[in-house]
Amino acid sequence: MSNKYKIPERYGHEKKIKKWMWVGVGTFVLMILFFWALSAKMKLENVDWGNTQEKNLIKNTTQNWDEIFVEEKEKQLEEDKEEVKEKIQAIIKDLDVASSSVSSTPDTTTTTILTTTTK
Repeated sequence: MSNKYKIPERYGHEKKIKKWMWVGVGTFVLMILFFWALSAKMKLENVDWGNTQEKNLIKNTTQNWDEIFVEEKEKQLEEDKEEVKEKIQAIIKDLDVASSSVSSTPDTTTTTILTTTTK
């Protein structure tokens, strides 16, 4: 009779032990992650980002990129100005030709009236 009652008591006790074990494991893992993050943060703070080769590379690349596109934009603007200038001159020339041809020819209109008579 005593064996029946000891088994459930022992099983309940093992559940509590497992629960506390996992709480301990979780706490330990959280501590490891916390100290790892703290260490990484401290190492990154000690890096002088202003004088690294990567920073200089990014700075030079950005500067070159800006120079290339500013020069290209100015060149494109000049080309666009020339193209607009040529189109305006062509339009003016076409208008001059059209206006001179209209004013040089007299307008004549001939109308023919047909009449029919019925008897």
